[in-house]
Amino acid sequence: MRNRLNRVWFFSEVYYPEETGTGYYVTRIAEHFAQNRPVSAITAQPSYSKAGRMAPRRELHNGVDIHRCSSYLPSSKSLGARMLKIFSITLSMLIVGLTRVRRGDSIVAVTNPPSVPILAWLLSLIFGVRYYLIVHDIHPDIAAACGVISRHSLQFRFLRWLNRLVLRRATRITALGYDMCEYLADLRGLEKGAAILMIPIWSDCDDVWPTSRGGNPLLRRLGLMDKFVVLYAGNMSSPHGIKTIVNAAKMLKAEQGIHFLFIGSGPKRTFVEAAAKAGEANITVLDPRPRSEQNEFMSACDVSILSLVEGMLGLAVPSRTYNVMAAGKPLIAVVSSKSDTARIVREENIGWAVEPGDADRLVEVILSARRQPEVREEMSLRARRAAETKYSQKMILARFDDLLADETAAPAEGSRELTGPSGAIGSARQPRGQD
Repeated sequence: MRNRLNRVWFFSEVYYPEETGTGYYVTRIAEHFAQNRPVSAITAQPSYSKAGRMAPRRELHNGVDIHRCSSYLPSSKSLGARMLKIFSITLSMLIVGLTRVRRGDSIVAVTNPPSVPILAWLLSLIFGVRYYLIVHDIHPDIAAACGVISRHSLQFRFLRWLNRLVLRRATRITALGYDMCEYLADLRGLEKGAAILMIPIWSDCDDVWPTSRGGNPLLRRLGLMDKFVVLYAGNMSSPHGIKTIVNAAKMLKAEQGIHFLFIGSGPKRTFVEAAAKAGEANITVLDPRPRSEQNEFMSACDVSILSLVEGMLGLAVPSRTYNVMAAGKPLIAVVSSKSDTARIVREENIGWAVEPGDADRLVEVILSARRQPEVREEMSLRARRAAETKYSQKMILARFDDLLADETAAPAEGSRELTGPSGAIGSARQPRGQD
């Protein structure tokens, strides 16, 4: 059995004090491990929710020794500037890793940006260390599904070959859903399904909870108290089906009692802004809100909506799902019917699933939801109950104990391998759908 005192190194572009999705979750996971073993994090200076804040180059926070690298932080949001930023962060993190990581240590790498897992692979070759992957997105497959890159291009084929190599050498991998587990198992191409663990995002039940719609200050400030509000809160980037929601809003503009509230940023926000400027009075667009205001803005609706473009099955999972449940809001999931998100919606009976791109069906669902307040109330209760009993932070963090478990050790008590839908293999303290 490996020495428990060997250090675990987390590699992630974003980390505390960042509050963006990946930074928030990776910070909590690292701090969970730090309760029982030495943990360090190699990250970049804040450039998202805390952009402009210069954090200490090194500090100890909640038991984690944080090393922050210097990098190019452009003001431009162009693709070229983003690529230059990723390159500088990757190079800087590699240099720190070469000077800090030692034989016997372990590395946990996050797939944002996609160059970080390659770093873990390189360091594993140099020092002979194990590395583990936390997969939130699968690259370059997402770029191909979004039409950013051709699957027939030399660039795609090279990047996919490299990604497969990195996946094959990883000791264990976590994925956000069973559909992603299955995709990774096929991509990895090894008979090692048990090395892929299904660990979803958790619900922030202590920070987000059901509140009275009548007392919501955001709805009051926006003058939407008498409207049936459909909320989209989150990123508006290539994988997200923003056009489908905007098209539905245009089709419902004659229904003056229905209003669409968008909160977030990303390249596809321009579609929402263009519709609002063109005179679609049933659309309001707001900038991203800080995590500290989640309880207010997640409750500022009658139904909440999530949306991915066609072709995202197994490649991405809407992480906002679980806090929608924590807020006790019925969920309209515009995702593949075969996805884990759609299965959760059906099994928990907490909303409706609509196929990506089907704006007509989305309109039907929204109109049906507005007509059934009693059904929405029942869905709200079930959503909150599922968040508390199946997706709490404590429960999900406990699943990560299996990630670094020694391969030669007996499984932890209460842990077992799972066969998910369509044969995807996972491992967890608790199967999905079980207390």
